[in-house]
Amino acid sequence: NVGTIIVKTGAKITTQPKDYTGTPGNSAVFSVTATGEGLSYQWQYCPVGKTEWLNSGYTSAKTSRLSMEIAEFLNGRQFRCVVKDQYGN
Repeated sequence: NVGTIIVKTGAKITTQPKDYTGTPGNSAVFSVTATGEGLSYQWQYCPVGKTEWLNSGYTSAKTSRLSMEIAEFLNGRQFRCVVKDQYGN
């Protein structure tokens, strides 16, 4: 009998989100492109002047594209996306 090693590559983001500039009332869209099997997405934000990242509650926060209406209170807020594969990597 033999044993075989099968290497699964983890999730990898190939296109990072870019800055968005717009006016209140318009829609901002951030997106990522990733490779891997069984990918899941969670967009997070960091409030201005803070260092803690929080999970976003927007309806699109669990997709590869985060969309939101621009409001003045969002000025300077940072967004990032955590991408995991089917194994949680």
